[in-house]
Formats: sequence, structure tokens, C-alpha cells
Amino acid sequence: MRKRRDSKDLLIISCSQRKKKIKGRVAAWDLYDGVIFRMLKKIEREKGLPKDLDILILSAKYGFVMPSEFIEYYDYRLKKKDIEQKKDFFLSGLMQKIENSNISTVFICLGKDYLAGIDSFKKFFPDKTRFIVANGGIGSKMSQIRNWITNQIVK
Repeated sequence: MRKRRDSKDLLIISCSQRKKKIKGRVAAWDLYDGVIFRMLKKIEREKGLPKDLDILILSAKYGFVMPSEFIEYYDYRLKKKDIEQKKDFFLSGLMQKIENSNISTVFICLGKDYLAGIDSFKKFFPDKTRFIVANGGIGSKMSQIRNWITNQIVK
């Protein structure tokens, strides 16, 4: 499927339990330090991330945040019992973040609890939007993201 010139791709990833212990507000990108974030930062350093790629991070505490948004360190993990009550919070945040965006492909890399928290997310995107959901363990998901981004860089 060929992407329209003015469209963007969107990568949705979850926050990471591993965070840098920074006091005060810091960009989400600088706070999170899990393996997916480390891989993405390495790609950014070595090759650069695609210019037509937006990233949204799903945080159990803050909902959807962009990498450049300033947040504070926290230690909170989404629990299964909290998923239902967080759904509206997560989905309204997603809707706000993608409003007026022309997104052609959404690549989702979330754990099952986070994915359950946004289970009806597709309704916010145009019908022609393509969705890719990473599956398997963390190593497999990282490989899928790396391959997808590498293919975006090559285009």
C-alpha cells in the first residue's frame, strides 16, 4: 500500500517500568529507559527516525504522551483491575493526540493489559488506516519494530 505524501505513520508503545530516576519534569523520551526505548534511541542516533513517523507512549499514569511532553518520574503499573476504569481516559487522550492527523499506518507495540485498555481504538482512525500489532515476546516485538522502522527509513 502506497502512503500519501502528506500522511504520517504512528508508532504506539507502552511506557517502561525502567525509568531514569530524574527529579522534576523531563521529556517522556528522556525518562523511559526500557529495552524498546533503548532500541529506538539507538536507531535515532545511528540512522535517524523517519521524519514522517510520530510516536505515542501509553503511560499507566499519564495516558498517551508524546516523547517531547514533560512528565515527572512515577512508579505505577497498570493492573488488570484498573483497565476498565482507565479505558475512557486512554481513548480520549488518543483521540486528542491524533486529532487532525493524517495517519496511514499505525504500528502498535503494547502488552496485553495496555492493549485491552484501548481495545476500541481503531474507530478513531480513517477506514483506510493500516494497523500492525506486534506479537510474541519482547525480543520478537523489538525485532518487528526495528524491521518496520528500517523499512520506513529505506523508502
